[in-house]
Amino acid sequence: MMTQRDVIVHDYFDINFERLWETVQNDLPSLDQKLAKILEQKQ
Repeated sequence: MMTQRDVIVHDYFDINFERLWETVQNDLPSLDQKLAKILEQKQ
């Protein structure tokens, strides 16, 4: 995801929207769950 962030920020005319959407669908849900667990532990 870090590499995609660099592309989005610096090379936005060359974004592969198909790959970006795959990341949104496949990686963000698990990241959301991991972040929720971290936040629960901090409270």
